[in-house]
Amino acid sequence: MLWYAALRAMQEMAGKLGLDPQPYQGMADDVRHKIRIVLWVGEEKNSELGPTCPGHAEWVHTLSQVDPVLIKRPYFLPYIAFRDYGDYCDVFCNLLALLFGDANQAQEMRILDYLDQVGIADPFPVRVLHPVIHPGNKDWREYYRNNNLNLPEQYHNGGIWPFVGGFYVATLVKTGHIEEAQRQLEKLAEVNRQGIQGEWEFNEWCHGRTGKPMGYPHQAWSAGMYVFAYHSVASGQALLLSF
Repeated sequence: MLWYAALRAMQEMAGKLGLDPQPYQGMADDVRHKIRIVLWVGEEKNSELGPTCPGHAEWVHTLSQVDPVLIKRPYFLPYIAFRDYGDYCDVFCNLLALLFGDANQAQEMRILDYLDQVGIADPFPVRVLHPVIHPGNKDWREYYRNNNLNLPEQYHNGGIWPFVGGFYVATLVKTGHIEEAQRQLEKLAEVNRQGIQGEWEFNEWCHGRTGKPMGYPHQAWSAGMYVFAYHSVASGQALLLSF
């Protein structure tokens, strides 16, 4: 998602510098095309690309060899490898796909519906992984126990990151869900206001179920994305880049 955004930024910079932007535009379009083809499983990928899109049939065949239960998912997969794939929603990744335009309109609607259905912003915006990875899952690693961090609903394994919550609010603004963005901004303020030693600690991360602070306080990225989310709601625009 970030590589696509970087290429689009290079396209824009090249144009403003009087250089030919077409090479960057071509590379960006190719990256977005491959993201949609490789990491999305479901009929929504056909809403713009079409079933006869180059490479489509080959990737459908490849995915069917990975696992016969991988028929459709309401989000971009975190990875596809040889006869393997990540079967969970990396929330930050999917929010970036919406903000930067990697997703088509049908995919955008499906992702937002899914995040709402599973309560990704409850108790606060947002839990960064769903479903969480438990011991025994193929993606579980024993080092997740190190420092008691990546146990289920903690840290990267389903913990709440206010930093990513700011991206969620901005995504809601960009996709036209202004009232919901305002509601989530209030919840984002509430989670940032929490503190172990005082108010407005802008904690690094919180427990995914209880919402209690568990990370380091006074995090600039938590504070910065709260400010960005606030301005997104206030202005009605979520401008990470001008494209």
